[in-house]
Amino acid sequence: MIVKKESEGNQAFFFFPLGENVDAALDAIDDYVIKNSKDLVFVGVEDSYIDILKKRYNGKIRYENKRAWCDYIYDAKEFREFKGKKYDGQRNHINAFLRLYPDHKVKTFTESDVPRAIELLKEYAKEKGLKTKMARSEFKKSKEATENFSRLSLTGIYVEINGKMVSYSLSEKCGKTQIIHVEKALRSYKGLYPFTANAMAKYTDAELLNREDDSGDLGLRKSKLQYKPIYLLNRNVVTVIRPETSIKHIPTLFVENLTVSRITDEDLENYLLLNVDDQNNKWWGYNYRNDIKNPTKEAFKRMLEEDFNKRHSFSFGIHLNGNLIGEAVFYNFKIGGECEVGLRLFKEYQGKGYGKKVFKRVSDFLIYELKMSTLHAKCFKQNIASKGMITYSGFTMHSEDDKFFYFKRNSSLLCEKGH
Repeated sequence: MIVKKESEGNQAFFFFPLGENVDAALDAIDDYVIKNSKDLVFVGVEDSYIDILKKRYNGKIRYENKRAWCDYIYDAKEFREFKGKKYDGQRNHINAFLRLYPDHKVKTFTESDVPRAIELLKEYAKEKGLKTKMARSEFKKSKEATENFSRLSLTGIYVEINGKMVSYSLSEKCGKTQIIHVEKALRSYKGLYPFTANAMAKYTDAELLNREDDSGDLGLRKSKLQYKPIYLLNRNVVTVIRPETSIKHIPTLFVENLTVSRITDEDLENYLLLNVDDQNNKWWGYNYRNDIKNPTKEAFKRMLEEDFNKRHSFSFGIHLNGNLIGEAVFYNFKIGGECEVGLRLFKEYQGKGYGKKVFKRVSDFLIYELKMSTLHAKCFKQNIASKGMITYSGFTMHSEDDKFFYFKRNSSLLCEKGH
């Protein structure tokens, strides 16, 4: 299961996927992010998943624990009993409640209790004020969870005084942990909150209680800490670094008497000829007709601009004495700093060593300056010159099929790690 949240600004945030085939789910997330030109950010990630993401994305991640999102985990047995000096405050509050309201009743929450709980929520909202956006959002989600009590397969209890529901708690059991999703009480009843929390703990046979986060509310944080959690479950924000998204313009690279730079309007006449020369491009592996029905200079210019803006591919023009003689391109990006590299030259400039020099310079730029982790390349088996150019640039062949040889070049960091 993949859970995605869209924020303002059309940024997508993902939770770590659930299920048996996590790799396939992450593949689907990667494909979505690349296709839609988005950053890849995971939220609410537990510490145990960090190493999985590090390995998958070649270490190209940044992560930060969000203290406001950490879940508070309690020993359920201690929470039921509140024994010892450290729970003096909780026992005092509960004892005060018992003295003031001896006729209270604790009942199991059922679907028929939902309307009464909604009325309690409305009274709670008036009592608290809901002055902040966070408070209003939390109230809305509590109401939604309550209204969908049965659909969400929740369980719970409520406290009744003189026939009136004054508090309730809704939760679900996941393994050995009871997760408290909603807990509301009217503050006008002294000691009601600690009593309700304790009653919920007695209702379940779980070993642990997860009372969720404090949303950065310092008052709520103080209260949750007073119940003595045994640990906080960290919730990290993980951003996967995509080197290609940092490119703002095509840089200029120099290789002896060649200049490798962006393709300009002055290059478009030659660029058109480079694209439509079928004989010269028989080993290129791409047919422009798949994307451009009417091959004009303007059409190829639009294609270059669209691919650049979407970060789908980046093209260098190879220039000799100011004239375009070929193209180097990096494309087919994978999350985690991987891409494929290709190069083509006009026929009259082949066999002069230009391809080797430019392909190595562009590959070095991608590894050492752009900080890509892995470069890929392939060539037709009949294309011996291309094979020589690729291996000259530090690539090693790792596989083959009926049509292609496949090559890879890793960054020095990955090589040191033994990948």
